[in-house]
Parts: sequence; structure tokens; C-alpha cells
Amino acid sequence: MVQGRTRGDGAPGLRLVAAGLAGILCMACTPQQRYAGGQSYQRHACQNIPDEVDRTRCLEAAGTTLEEYQRNKEAVGR
Repeated sequence: MVQGRTRGDGAPGLRLVAAGLAGILCMACTPQQRYAGGQSYQRHACQNIPDEVDRTRCLEAAGTTLEEYQRNKEAVGR
């Protein structure tokens, strides 16, 4: 195993570049499209969590709709 990497680690630098490119390409996206892209990324990240309880909790959070997120954000801001 290469030092500094663990199994399932992937290529962090490549992910950063891909996220940056996606951000640039999505500048014209609607807020809903950007939120959906973020949810997709989060669901993918959740799949790498080894603990089933934590993974389930992560996936549930990734299932929050944009409208639910905005309502929760407003409620916390009050």
C-alpha cells in the first residue's frame, strides 16, 4: 500500500480537480441543479462510510430536498 493512502481512498487530487471543473461548468445551472449535484456527490461519499449506522444517517441527510434545506436554513437563522 502506498504511504498516505488507504483502501477506497481514490485519488483526492483528481476529485478536487473534478469538483472544480464541475463548479465551472455549472455556473449557469439553476440552484436546483447545483443542489442536486451536491446531493449526488454526498450520496457517493456516503457509500464510502464503513459503519452502517453512520452510512445510513449520511444517506438520509443526502435525501433532503432543496425546499426542506431552505426551510431548515431559515428556521435556524431566526
